Amino acid sequence: MIKKVVVGTVPVKISEGINPKTLIIHNRSGNVIYLTSDPTQPTTEGIPIHPEFLKQTLDASSARTSSVAGNSIDLSIYEKVEIEVNVIATAGTPTLDIKVQTSNDDSTYIDAVYINGSTAITFTQITGVSTQSRQFDFYGKYLRLYFTIAGTSPSFTFSTVITAKRKEPQPYKNEYAKGDYFLVSTASSLEARVETH
Repeated sequence: MIKKVVVGTVPVKISEGINPKTLIIHNRSGNVIYLTSDPTQPTTEGIPIHPEFLKQTLDASSARTSSVAGNSIDLSIYEKVEIEVNVIATAGTPTLDIKVQTSNDDSTYIDAVYINGSTAITFTQITGVSTQSRQFDFYGKYLRLYFTIAGTSPSFTFSTVITAKRKEPQPYKNEYAKGDYFLVSTASSLEARVETH
């Protein structure tokens, strides 16, 4: 049986029609659902059921004039990744080289490579206004971009956006009884598909 429940700021109680032994919860929204037995507790104390797809700004639009590491993100539950770089302005005679880096501890980073194990994940050198994207499989924990800026009086104004698909299996499985609750961490409503067995 598949049951669709709408989740919002008010906890949604698992109904009598749900099998009390096993739930398979598919989160197809951009928010995180929490499953908890006590609706009065903060959502962070529930069990998070992450969305199947993540899309967010990784590096906000800003003018950059020297080489710098970008913001990091924990992708440990995601694997299919796409990163888009959008350069909207330049100055001087600039060059911008971008590479993907990975880390297990968000401290020491190494250059990331494609699944073949030898080709570094990089972008074509940028010298003017442009948009580029790269798609790749990612099996690390933390990811960031590193921007190498060179040239005469260089300046680049750009942003980056990351999209990632959650690792399989996507459903969250566990034993929960009737009377447990869904909670959501934001004010936005969303839908969760619940399979029972």
